[in-house]
Amino acid sequence: MLTLVFRKLDANESPLLALDDLAEETAVLLSDLTQAQMVTTSTPVLGPDGQVIAQHLRWHTFATRDRLVLETTWHIAERFMVFDAVRAAVDYHRFTAIWCICQQAAKAGYGWAGAWWDGEEDPVLDNLWFHDAGELYNMEDEDPPMPPMGRREIEPGIVLEWLHPSVRIMKRLVYFAEDCKIDWESLIIEDLMTETSAAYLEIREGRNTIALARVLRETYLPGMEGYDPRSPRPPVEFEIESFEVHPKYRGKRYGALLVQEVQRLRRPMSTLDTYRRAEKFWERVGFVHNPRRSSREDSNIFEWSLPMGTPTKSRTEDDDD
Repeated sequence: MLTLVFRKLDANESPLLALDDLAEETAVLLSDLTQAQMVTTSTPVLGPDGQVIAQHLRWHTFATRDRLVLETTWHIAERFMVFDAVRAAVDYHRFTAIWCICQQAAKAGYGWAGAWWDGEEDPVLDNLWFHDAGELYNMEDEDPPMPPMGRREIEPGIVLEWLHPSVRIMKRLVYFAEDCKIDWESLIIEDLMTETSAAYLEIREGRNTIALARVLRETYLPGMEGYDPRSPRPPVEFEIESFEVHPKYRGKRYGALLVQEVQRLRRPMSTLDTYRRAEKFWERVGFVHNPRRSSREDSNIFEWSLPMGTPTKSRTEDDDD
């Protein structure tokens, strides 16, 4: 099973490295490690507006028997780095190289390092304090408890993944919406072209989307328009703004899996204006209806709060960055 695991990086107090400087400095460190010439390749990843949103950095040894290859992607806005591939003829080189890159990422101001690995156990990553994305949800000392990306296999061939709007995924999501006979194209394009606080939670089989939710992060903080300190509204909550399961896959609990995944973010949340025929579903997954917030006679808004006894952390305006 291919799994994405993460490690929280310790902040570095010295002046931050630029990615170009990081690539050069890392090449020197890896060259010293392997006692071989190190070749560096840097490729920008462009977003829909032509701006650089990520940088692909690759290091590999040249003219040596003990080969080392590291391929990484550095997500600039989200400040996390992922090891796309790590291959080494000597296990010690692989272990030390991963450790070295993590230290370099912290020096560049990156907060998370991620890596792909295949199998039940990976002693190299275990010894470097990487954790499965699912485990990070349960770490109470992190807020938020996971980096802005997560992917895991929930059953053989079925993958659940958090997605951020991009050209790469838009086409697949639009096809899904067309199959379900719902008009999500305008929403997806809006998220792609504007800086909305939306993320998509997808369950898919191969390249086919099974279920999809559009999740908004809502803030209600002092200084914002309409803020009322007497209001019981939480300062930060999530809204399941759009939600759909493909007709061929309904009745198999994939919809409940999506909702439970959002609930694991440990924040209060509400639903979109839901038609009354869906009331039983939301009640089954722990939501309660609030008719006072509804805007249509034939609909209702459902709300979910953390179970009693679950610790929550206070939020300030600075936390909303």
